[in-house]
Amino acid sequence: MYIIDYLSNKLRDSVRIPNAGDVPTDYSIFIDSNACAWIYSIWGADCYDITQKQWRKAPVKFKNMQIRSISEDGEGNIWIGYDNNGVEVISPDGSSKLFTHMPLDKFSLGNNSVKTIFHDKDNGMWVGTYKRGVSLYCPNEYKFSSRIISDINCIYPCADDTESVWLGTDRDGLLRYNLATGEKRNIDRHSGTIENAIVCITPDDKGGLYVGTYNGGLKYYKGNSVKHIRTSDGLASANVWAMLHNDDGTLWLGTLGGGLQLYNPADGSFRTFNNKNTDLPSNYISTLSRGPQNTLYIGTTNGLYTLNTSDYSIRPTTRNNSDLGIGNKDVNQCLTDSRGLLWAATREGLNVYDLQADTIYEVPLNNDYSRMFILGLAEGAGEKIWVTAGGELYNVTVNYNTDKSIYEFKSACFDENDGLHTGTFNQRSMCKLPSGTILAGGMNGIAIIEPKKISYDEPATSIIFTDLYLNNTKIDIGKKYNGNVVLPKALNSVDKIVLESYQNDFSIYFASGIYSNSAPTRYQYRLNGYDCRWMPCPEGMHHVAYTNLSSGRYTLQIRAVNADGVPYGVTREIGITIKSPWWATWWAKTIYALLAVFSFIALILYIKKREQQKFHLKQQEDKAKKEYELNQLKFRFFTNISHELRTPLTLILSPVDSMLKECSTEKDLRRLSTIKTNATRLLYLVNQLLDFRKNEIAGLNLHLSSGDMVSTLRQICQQFGDVSERRNIDIYFEPQVERLDMSFDNDKITKTVMNLLSNAVKYTPEGGKITVSLKYTGDKVLISVADTGKGISANDKEHIFERFYRTSDKSDTTTGTGIGLSLVAEYVKLHDGTVEVGDNTPCGSVFTIILPCKNDPGEQTAPHHDEAADSPESALHDAESTDNYRPKILFVDDNSDLTRFLKDEFENDFDVSCAADGVEALAATEKESFDVIVSDLMMPNMDGIQLCRHIKANPATVDIPFVMLTAKHDVDSVIEGLTLGADEYITKPFNNAVLAIKIKRLTALKQRGMRRTLIEPSPSEIKITSLDEQLVEKAVKYVEDNMQRSDLTVEELSRGLGMSRVHLYKKLLALTGKTPVEFIRVMRLKRATQYLRESQLTVAEIAYKLGFNNPKYFSKYFKEEFGISPSEYQSREGV
Repeated sequence: MYIIDYLSNKLRDSVRIPNAGDVPTDYSIFIDSNACAWIYSIWGADCYDITQKQWRKAPVKFKNMQIRSISEDGEGNIWIGYDNNGVEVISPDGSSKLFTHMPLDKFSLGNNSVKTIFHDKDNGMWVGTYKRGVSLYCPNEYKFSSRIISDINCIYPCADDTESVWLGTDRDGLLRYNLATGEKRNIDRHSGTIENAIVCITPDDKGGLYVGTYNGGLKYYKGNSVKHIRTSDGLASANVWAMLHNDDGTLWLGTLGGGLQLYNPADGSFRTFNNKNTDLPSNYISTLSRGPQNTLYIGTTNGLYTLNTSDYSIRPTTRNNSDLGIGNKDVNQCLTDSRGLLWAATREGLNVYDLQADTIYEVPLNNDYSRMFILGLAEGAGEKIWVTAGGELYNVTVNYNTDKSIYEFKSACFDENDGLHTGTFNQRSMCKLPSGTILAGGMNGIAIIEPKKISYDEPATSIIFTDLYLNNTKIDIGKKYNGNVVLPKALNSVDKIVLESYQNDFSIYFASGIYSNSAPTRYQYRLNGYDCRWMPCPEGMHHVAYTNLSSGRYTLQIRAVNADGVPYGVTREIGITIKSPWWATWWAKTIYALLAVFSFIALILYIKKREQQKFHLKQQEDKAKKEYELNQLKFRFFTNISHELRTPLTLILSPVDSMLKECSTEKDLRRLSTIKTNATRLLYLVNQLLDFRKNEIAGLNLHLSSGDMVSTLRQICQQFGDVSERRNIDIYFEPQVERLDMSFDNDKITKTVMNLLSNAVKYTPEGGKITVSLKYTGDKVLISVADTGKGISANDKEHIFERFYRTSDKSDTTTGTGIGLSLVAEYVKLHDGTVEVGDNTPCGSVFTIILPCKNDPGEQTAPHHDEAADSPESALHDAESTDNYRPKILFVDDNSDLTRFLKDEFENDFDVSCAADGVEALAATEKESFDVIVSDLMMPNMDGIQLCRHIKANPATVDIPFVMLTAKHDVDSVIEGLTLGADEYITKPFNNAVLAIKIKRLTALKQRGMRRTLIEPSPSEIKITSLDEQLVEKAVKYVEDNMQRSDLTVEELSRGLGMSRVHLYKKLLALTGKTPVEFIRVMRLKRATQYLRESQLTVAEIAYKLGFNNPKYFSKYFKEEFGISPSEYQSREGV
């Protein structure tokens, strides 16, 4: 080995290595702080004292073993790394300790094959191992040390040895343990006593030791003898849980189940305090603590109490006789500290009682204020309280706030990362030694707490910027990105970074320069110029990210914080500049300003032009609105005129019909026929105008019925027979089939074809021909009306179906309204069909209607319901049957001419009375009874609708048949009138003969006793008298007797009543308005209402009880019948 003076570059000395062999060997050298050179190789290590210039014996454990590395820590300890024997640490006094890999200890050396050892500036020792990574040792890493001994329940210092303690275990009995040497001695095994779990220990003043056990009573150790004190000796319970020795030699014993006892060893007597002879709430005593002024604090499973040792009185500890202010009163341990505060460890948190202020505090040990199971308490140096809970240790600092006159508490938590390896701590297993050291017992041994040596200051953390990412791409040092170098050197060495405008999505990674803390360092960050406050980083996250930042200058600040969020160490900063994009430069902003000015001017011009357009549009809208209002006035005028015309037409057509029957001369007959023809034509025009008006206001409705289209068209053609003869026009009907049953609106199809035929007759000259044809293609029906007139121009064809349109032919002298073909188009459209117009060959026009052939009748609506068809007798028989009886008829109409005419027409067969309005008619019904009432719909004072309601609402007049006369001819009006209760609905003008037959039929039905009201079926409590009601009574009785059977059928009911099913169907429908199936269902549902009101059965039970197989269907039918669900009915009406 050569020693060279590097200042003078001269050789100072050379010495031979003692263990050097003849084989060439690579040597390594390490100079320690004492100027000793450690020469090591595969042959071991030698130590040369450079100052003394002599070799020393290297105090290594393994001789001639391969050494890979040697280093020295801050305490002067030499660390020697062996190839396969771990690390040996040699202290300055020559003693050594070997660290090796232990598979079951995660805190041991990673591998016994050491490659290198490094000492850092924070006094940490880094050991690089073979294939197992790097192991780090920090001398200040662990604040506590642990001794793995046994399951320790209680601890007490030995009076004769300051380095030894008594340990009460759960399985190994009583141990005497030397903290300095680690020597332990099992007292129970040496004495041969039975080992019970030891839970408390206390010495006496004679050198003896009392030991409380679980289920083993009390033991007294002195010398080599052991005395057992059991329940047979007066002990209240074999479970002695707490003990406290008094100055007079007596002993307080807290037992589980036996209460509190005062034991006198002198005479072996016991004095017992329990819940029978004192105010103790529980006989389960868990802890005892001596208080000031002759007081003893007793912790029970039901609160904390105080015993006065002078008079042995017991009371609650708090002065206001309240508990500790917590939900759980089970106290595990109590402690009176040096301030006079009483600490209570409970199953649900830690509480402190200030006796002087009579104030109770709840000490939060965690940030979430969770209430933990507190196991043990002990006061350490600096008046700090040490608390065990689970496997964690808490240090509570107490400060008195003089401004608020309250105590404030702050806690710090320690766990296995701080050197606690005892497992879960045990209850009341804490002890303070005379030296100030605190021991805490756990399932695996004891934890040694030396408060004076624990530092609570956070280390000075240095923050290092490690990496920069732009748009999720890592930025390398010196590399160009889009022609620019972002990082000319390491990120941690730059003061700021400059980014382009498109590089505003970045992440910066950082790390702590301190490796001694096992717990992860927490950080806070803030970007000045963007963030207003510090933002916390989630635990374990060591980077910050920002996206879409605006151009500008920012400063990123990073700082470390402790568990409470308090910062410590130096705040690290780095500047970040994001350049403006080209569109945010000054010249771009100038262009923007100019564009804004021009845009503003253009906007003003646009707004001005827009306002002018709005003004013109408003003028057009006002003009259109006025035209619309004018048209509406015209429509209303024509509608009112049309309605008014229907009554005079009635007074024309009805007398003409009567006169035609009585006329005998051919000349008068032609005149009367002419009157009727033109009046009928006028009626058609009035109806057409009314349909048009209705389409304008509410739209037309389609009322489909099944019928023969061929016969309908043939009847229409036959109506034009007289006209065709007078004008010498041939009308031909050419159907492709003899009969075509389909669904169509008879009224609208009739009006459509009549309109087309009327136009064809109007524009066809004498000697011409009109052909009506029908073709059936399977899914469509084509109806054509072809004439041999002068035809329609191409321009007119485009507008022929528009309302109010008239042809442009000046030679056309015919008159018209221009609404006929418009209605034709609307009627055909309602049938989902189309209408077309074309040229006929050789002359004239052809109108073709194309309709879909619908075989489904849909809703078959009969506007004029002929009840005579349903009656077994014909109207003629009805008339003959009433020859000997003159029915009384009341005609109600505000038109006196009409009532006078009706009276003249019907007074030969009826007793006729007349009324001018509904009020007068009601007064007449109160004076006398009428067989039929015939009323107009629209009248002053009271119209026909109100009159009908009054008649049908009065039981005295409800059975009087009511015939409604009105000028409204559409199907919807007919349905409305029949819905109100009218028996017949006749439109004006009407045929006198038809009216007479209908009146006679209604009077005949009334004379035979046909009821106008229906019988509502009810349960059996209804009293029934008439024959019809007796039938209903039998039906009700039969259904009630078989109501629970789900298989009850209509056939069975008809057999039970002695009639056929068809007869029963007609009878029940006539009497009750319900089919037999509905009758059975209604009876069940009405019985269900009784059960729901009066029983406590569930809805499902009631459903099954009444024969319903499924409660779902029962609920459905119940709601359909009563408008409310069974459950809602039961909650509202039930008991």
